[in-house]
Amino acid sequence: MLMTATADCITATETQGQTLLAGWLKAADLSADCWPLDRATAAALLVAGGYAVTEAELNRLGALGQLPDLGSWDARDVLAAAANLEGRRQWMLAPSPHDLKKTSYQIVLESHFVAGPEGVLAFRKLFGQFDVRLALILMVEADSREIRERLLATVTGLLAADVLEKVAL
Repeated sequence: MLMTATADCITATETQGQTLLAGWLKAADLSADCWPLDRATAAALLVAGGYAVTEAELNRLGALGQLPDLGSWDARDVLAAAANLEGRRQWMLAPSPHDLKKTSYQIVLESHFVAGPEGVLAFRKLFGQFDVRLALILMVEADSREIRERLLATVTGLLAADVLEKVAL
């Protein structure tokens, strides 16, 4: 399953794909003739494009069939992975090239994440009466996209706080 806005495949030649990724190559300090890429380098190129991904995450998502599960990546494979990560909103924390796509609630949550464990726990205190289950139920029941977006940020923050609390035990 590879995500795009219209669920259609994007037809591109390898040369076109490499041209589209030229800026990311430069940001990742890779030469234009580095193709094909190994999985670790593909992850580094996606990070240069502003996506929050690691080699291990590429392995995991590849095993799930959500993106290419390859040892050798060409430009079209990287673009397919970027489309999937875009659909998952798997962007780097602010500041990121993708900040204009984020809701104000997501930006506020990310400011807590950037502050580290203390910031995540401070976020958790803001939602003292909530747990993940309640937030998910409210999200399902919400008719307003704005409220669902706010609750998505809330669930994300609550899950992060739950992980921190379990690690501290």
